[in-house]
Amino acid sequence: MAGVRTGIASILGWMVVLAVAPGCGSGGGASKDGRSALTPADFAAASAPASPEQGAAREGPGPRRVITSSEAREVEDVIVLTGAPVAPPAPVVQTSTGPATAAPAPAEGPAPATSQERALQVDQLVGQINGRPIYADEFFSPMDERLRREAERLPAREWIAMARKDIEGALWDTLRDELLLAEFESGLKPEERMGVFAFIEQVRKDIVSGNLGSEALATQRLLETEDLDLQAKVDDVTQREFIRSQLIKAIGSRVSISGRDIQQYYDQNRAEFFPPPVAHFVILRVPLGDEARVAEAETALSSGESFEAVAARLSTWRPDTGNEARVTLKSVDDRETRRFGPDSLNQAALALAPGQVSPRIDFAGQASRGDAYWIKLARIEEPPGKSLYDAQTQIEQKLRARRAREEETRYFTQLFARGSFSDVREMTRRLLDFAAERYLVLRELGPEQPASSVGTP
Repeated sequence: MAGVRTGIASILGWMVVLAVAPGCGSGGGASKDGRSALTPADFAAASAPASPEQGAAREGPGPRRVITSSEAREVEDVIVLTGAPVAPPAPVVQTSTGPATAAPAPAEGPAPATSQERALQVDQLVGQINGRPIYADEFFSPMDERLRREAERLPAREWIAMARKDIEGALWDTLRDELLLAEFESGLKPEERMGVFAFIEQVRKDIVSGNLGSEALATQRLLETEDLDLQAKVDDVTQREFIRSQLIKAIGSRVSISGRDIQQYYDQNRAEFFPPPVAHFVILRVPLGDEARVAEAETALSSGESFEAVAARLSTWRPDTGNEARVTLKSVDDRETRRFGPDSLNQAALALAPGQVSPRIDFAGQASRGDAYWIKLARIEEPPGKSLYDAQTQIEQKLRARRAREEETRYFTQLFARGSFSDVREMTRRLLDFAAERYLVLRELGPEQPASSVGTP
């Protein structure tokens, strides 16, 4: 499941797929590698399952775990040791490949484990999801390198905040994945279950055939590029497809957009498709105290000189922007939007049609004699809008994504309500405690420092 948890965010991009390709909600879609999205009917039409011997060979032996008999009494709090037990009595050893046997007692008692060894060796069962145990070591595998690197770089308080966020996100991803896979499996008919085995076997063959038909070469390349062996890669690919199939079945098929929906959205949100007009003014402003300059401006305007040229030569209004002011209007005939703050300037601007120039307006300032203004409405710009025909694809994508989010919320609320899993807050606490012991204690201790110097973890 580690690979699925790592890549589940891309799978949940089905909302984007639905928005771009509306047809996939009912007819399925294509995955990134070109394989069609699965439906139960695909499994019903698939060939018979592989033989039990082949199935056992694919699964391989389970992980080897050493559990003391006293620990096994409390399953939720079990501590699983991958190294030698530290308790003096010989524990009962249970492996996945043989019966329980008594571990031989050391001649002089077990050597005390260092804190570094405890941080690296101790695994813990933190909870369960639909009966599947969640082990800390497996959970942290995808983020192990990052947590170690950040533990070396960040102060402890910042690292704990970062780790808590990562743990909560990964735990919810794990919970969601497990519940989705359980839903997918429970929805299969008996004849469809038979096709699942054939599909898994085909995925395996496809991966091997892409590596010159050699399982050894496929495993080597996968370990080098993805840190996965062949079976883990097969599990990753198939579980992604199963989750995708379940999402499309449970959510995608419920999302449909009609032509009436598109028309209604277009009519109710016209401002989105028709940008508002913009009025462009040119301002000639001359200080009243500069009588010669005021007279020059009046003479130039009365002689027919271009208003823009006079403003460029004489105006003190924002010369760096070409003496221009822009005002966004609600419509071309908008009379409500103020063009300028002072009433005298605003009323003069409202009276103008494109191309017209206002009479001289004297506006007295508080710290000076004021200024003389002339205002020209150069033009009203109307940006081109989008017709319904041009906007319909954009509208459909937006509505489809919105409804997909609504269906997602509804579905996952129901999914979590009927799922069986340990308390998420408690699992988060246990995982954070485990991470702090593994990564922070290891950082604080030097490589030669004995465990006794920091107490019992």
